[in-house]
Amino acid sequence: MNTKLVDCNSVEFFREASPYIHKHRDKIFVIAFPGEVLEQANFRRILQDIAIIAALGAKIVLVHGTRPQIDQRLEQLQLPIRFHNGIRITDHAALQAAQEACGAARIRIENALTYMLAQPGLGNIGPGVISGNFVTARPIGVLDGVDYGYSGQIRRIRHNFIRQ
Repeated sequence: MNTKLVDCNSVEFFREASPYIHKHRDKIFVIAFPGEVLEQANFRRILQDIAIIAALGAKIVLVHGTRPQIDQRLEQLQLPIRFHNGIRITDHAALQAAQEACGAARIRIENALTYMLAQPGLGNIGPGVISGNFVTARPIGVLDGVDYGYSGQIRRIRHNFIRQ
């Protein structure tokens, strides 16, 4: 017979955590992180923690950046990396590079999360990973004589689609 002693600290932790778990069930958590997080050694651990939060009943919305991944893709293509006042200047070639970098990052995140959610104890918690373009932007245009090209500002977030 295999008997395990239950660590009293673990039991105490769950006693203290249970009201918070119940309070946040079915709530939407928006977690935003910059593209640098994708390159950190503990990135998979971060996604594992996010999967645990989802398994506890929270609905997770991830918003990830990709600035370093876009810069890397532009360098690979030997294209200029241009910013003005902290905003990327995006011509057609830079837009294509950004789409490639963002797509690769998205696939990497979705694959890792799908794997995490399928682990014993976390699986079968709902639809798994759903992704989409829930943001509408408007072009920045020309400011102070600088044409920002395809760079934009958020016009609208489709909250109704996120809540589904």
